[in-house]
Amino acid sequence: MTEDNAPPSKSQVKRDMHALRDLAERITALGKGPRSKLPLSEAFQRGLTEFDRLTAREAKRRHLSFLGKLMRAEDSQSIEAALALHTQGSVEATRAHHALEAWREALLVDSQALTHWLDLFPQADRALLRDTLRKAQASRQRGTGDPTAYRTLFRLLRECHSADPKPLFPPPSSTTP
Repeated sequence: MTEDNAPPSKSQVKRDMHALRDLAERITALGKGPRSKLPLSEAFQRGLTEFDRLTAREAKRRHLSFLGKLMRAEDSQSIEAALALHTQGSVEATRAHHALEAWREALLVDSQALTHWLDLFPQADRALLRDTLRKAQASRQRGTGDPTAYRTLFRLLRECHSADPKPLFPPPSSTTP
């Protein structure tokens, strides 16, 4: 028998089984919404439902091994691709969230940031944005700790970005060395 036709080694079979178990574990870590978008068989979905019902750590560990066994019948490549898309969407959403937070901070400290924001999003309600910005700045200066205007400002920025999704870059700094 040549090397090309040789069956996989016992070690390789174990590595493959552990990889399937790890994939099952990543699936169990997802919420029910993202799980429903994965191409999973009915038997595997029932196994996930049972896993969610369990509370004992050892029972969950054993059931995870069972899910790894069920994973042998699944199309692991398409599941991996769907998980990658979900993860990529989460990364992009996190990146956008952080960029919006940076814009909010820039708006609070830099008067030119509002001009840059309105250049990026001309559809924004200028009056509401300016009013909310003034309230947030006043709250910050008073040190009252009232987060209402601060949160409203972030919500307005998020709504502008949602209406016209475009790549957000950090706000330009008006202070040049």
